[in-house]
Amino acid sequence: MNTRKLSDLSPEEIRRQAEQGNTEAMRLLGAMYAFGMRIEQDDSQAIHWYSEAARQGDLPSQCFLASRYTYGMGVEKDRDQAFSYFKEAAGQGHPWAQHELARIHMEEPAYYNPQEASRLLKAAAEQGNPASQNALGELREQADDSRQAVYWWQQSATSGNPDAQYHLGRAFQSGAGVHQDTAKAVYWYWKAVAGGGHPLAEYELGLMYYHGEGIEPDHQQALELLRRSAAQDIPEAQYLVGLFYTEQVPDTPVDLDEARMWLQRAADRGDREAREELAKL
Repeated sequence: MNTRKLSDLSPEEIRRQAEQGNTEAMRLLGAMYAFGMRIEQDDSQAIHWYSEAARQGDLPSQCFLASRYTYGMGVEKDRDQAFSYFKEAAGQGHPWAQHELARIHMEEPAYYNPQEASRLLKAAAEQGNPASQNALGELREQADDSRQAVYWWQQSATSGNPDAQYHLGRAFQSGAGVHQDTAKAVYWYWKAVAGGGHPLAEYELGLMYYHGEGIEPDHQQALELLRRSAAQDIPEAQYLVGLFYTEQVPDTPVDLDEARMWLQRAADRGDREAREELAKL
């Protein structure tokens, strides 16, 4: 019996199917309780039926429960439970679960295991998961393997991942792992900006427009990009925006109140040069 036919049954009939051990019925009943579909919403019943399905190896239920226990949605947060469900789903080859389990292994001391994280990321990346491809690129960069880093960033960037697009822009700007090409750096930085308003891409692109690196200098475009980066709390961008308003930058009027505001924000985030500049005003 498939899910489509199950969905045509009454809630009572679906429950009977679930009680008789039908995994799809368990998952469907869990969803009905979770989202209040045709029955009254009930988180405890949702967790119960998803758990029953997960015990039978149901992959969607394992992923659902991993997410719920991670964020405390309808249930108390429980990292051990989340880890367990992520591990079960990852063991079945689910790329999202593999990525999330890798992140736990990299970020959480209780589960720290960089070798396992790398293995999981590679497994997910090879299935085309853009976040894993980007993360694997970052690991390869940390291991001084720039060519492999660029390879994975290219895979991720072409799928639209803004972080990978930013990293690819850096690679082309510096020539790390690829032939240096400032035009391609500008291209990938713009992709990261357009796709997600990436604050570090906005910062780097702003500098390129200011200095005319690979493009015609454009101070107004530089300021716009730097302001966007600064608004996302990048202290280096906040410092530079402050300088824009203290110096006679072409097409930018001096505005000491605006300068103090941005320099103070940078200083509050620990920027030493911003503190020094504030002392001069």
